[in-house]
Amino acid sequence: MQLTTWCRWKGNRILLNGNLFFEADKNHPDDAALQLYRFLKIEYPKFHKMDLLSKTGFLLSEIIKTKANTGRFADHEIAMLFANDHSCSETDQKFEHSYLEEKAPSPALFVYTLPNIVAGEISIRNKWYGESAVYILPEFDADFFYSQTMLAANQSKAIIAGWLQLIPQTDAFIYFAEKTEKGTISTEQISQAYYSL
Repeated sequence: MQLTTWCRWKGNRILLNGNLFFEADKNHPDDAALQLYRFLKIEYPKFHKMDLLSKTGFLLSEIIKTKANTGRFADHEIAMLFANDHSCSETDQKFEHSYLEEKAPSPALFVYTLPNIVAGEISIRNKWYGESAVYILPEFDADFFYSQTMLAANQSKAIIAGWLQLIPQTDAFIYFAEKTEKGTISTEQISQAYYSL
């Protein structure tokens, strides 16, 4: 596997392969995710119903697709792997509030009380049906992502993977790696890309 494309989102800034791709306006009434959605000129109404974890993964995968040639892989050849340290606790809290305070548990929120829904949303959008997993780790771990990427290479020709941290602020990173005869992904590459911002 070779790392071919990566995207880093921290606070209001987003880098694509190390170059500034987008910077959200802190003074704009719309949050950064909605500003980015409009910037990308995506027409996908389901986006507006997603929780923030799914929106973050969805948007970063859309950015990755602007550079990576994902279309040359069959729908079962792209694996997905994501991790963070808080699961989907932001949505869990909103669902608990709807249940305890409003006395009307929200089915729309309940759907997003599983962290792996982010992979599901990306799968549905792109028709990627390869292996997928979402892990809960105490912190970003480049060694973990390296070993999981190499493990995915046994079953898949490509992987989209990364760290989707939302608490206390957006601190996300995803990359696309694919089987190639040129070079091999390394822990150092993953780490360097993550710490670029």
